[in-house]
Amino acid sequence: MPNELIVGLLSHSDAAFNKKIYYTVREAVIKDLVKDFRIDFKATGLKAIEVIEQYFSESGWGHIENVQVDREHFRAIIHVSNNPFASKLFGKSKEPIDHLFRGIFAGLFSVAFEKKMECVELHCVARGEQDCEFVVKEQHDFDVSKKEVQNQLELEV
Repeated sequence: MPNELIVGLLSHSDAAFNKKIYYTVREAVIKDLVKDFRIDFKATGLKAIEVIEQYFSESGWGHIENVQVDREHFRAIIHVSNNPFASKLFGKSKEPIDHLFRGIFAGLFSVAFEKKMECVELHCVARGEQDCEFVVKEQHDFDVSKKEVQNQLELEV
């Protein structure tokens, strides 16, 4: 798939549209992608994350690095460098744009942790930052008073 197509989708500043991308991708990962990859998080544990890291790199979707997983507290921090989508929008956005990656990470860790997980992008190359950084955790663990959380998640009341 051409990168420009994905960049076009991610360049929208409509928060409702971006949330729709995120939640649609998250559910597709939970329902289909993990099965298609035949990833068994119970059997392989977090080794399955290495499969995803390798897939991202080989697909040209950037390099996932410094994955910090806190299994006890159901949290993860993921850094992505050489992000081809955010790089095309370098410095052109005021908000993080990687809703596709957020959905993928939230879906993967929902399966790995066997809990409904959410993902927020804290740093984004499209905002002129060096790398993209994502935090995955349960919604109640995010500070919902922060604008970046409100813009990226459908908050449960």
